[in-house]
Amino acid sequence: MNNAGRLTVVFTYKDASTFKRKRDRLFELLQSYDVNEPPEWGITAISNDDEIHRVSLIEGAVSDGDFSRVDELLSCVNLRTFLRNIKQGGGHETGC
Repeated sequence: MNNAGRLTVVFTYKDASTFKRKRDRLFELLQSYDVNEPPEWGITAISNDDEIHRVSLIEGAVSDGDFSRVDELLSCVNLRTFLRNIKQGGGHETGC
């Protein structure tokens, strides 16, 4: 019986320098994950941005039928910059 699953965790921290040791450890665990001989648990993906928020924004754009915004959200490298530009009154086409 296969009970494999996934768990998504979002880390939020106030100061990157104080989180650095933990972040480095997370990346070590990612690098050591072996898909051919997986451990009992391991880290298989890490994002440096808020991907959960990005997915939420993409879902909203799809619901609105705004597929140009979907394309932009999918290609946007830095979601925080994108959102800051939108908040400051820029169109989403200038977000990234």
